[in-house]
Amino acid sequence: MTSWRSPAGRGLSILFGPTVWALHFIVVYAAESLLCRTAGGDSHGILLASATVLAIVALGCHLRVEGRRLGEEGTARFLAGVAIALDGLSGIALLFVAGAGLALPACTGAMT
Repeated sequence: MTSWRSPAGRGLSILFGPTVWALHFIVVYAAESLLCRTAGGDSHGILLASATVLAIVALGCHLRVEGRRLGEEGTARFLAGVAIALDGLSGIALLFVAGAGLALPACTGAMT
């Protein structure tokens, strides 16, 4: 297991926010595509809401952990700041993905 104080652990910590956003993006769009083929898209809103809430909670927990690291000195403080900034940007991206999912109708278009 990688310690969060090791260089590899710091890299993983910095990439947490973008990873959560990417997983959210993949889950929302891939699952919607599968739901449209199988269930007709009736559970689109439930999927979108649950995936978005789960991703925001994960980002919030990570922000809390990184916020505690801001009190440290040197490189650890800088990396915590970078992780917080990336978490914030990822949160904004999550809202854009969720907004697009809500604004666009589910399961429309030609299905072959």
